[in-house]
Amino acid sequence: MVIGLLMMGFIVVFLSFFIDVIGTSNALLISTVLFVLAIVLLIIKSKKVTK
Repeated sequence: MVIGLLMMGFIVVFLSFFIDVIGTSNALLISTVLFVLAIVLLIIKSKKVTK
């Protein structure tokens, strides 16, 4: 849980850097993809734990 929160904080900082470099629209697209990937990984981890 703590590691997940740290990773989210890192992603936020990383994305704020990306917004400056690439532009807002691309950064929003990247953040959406990362958010979906994070949800998928959480679902996979929870399924592995229940098995």
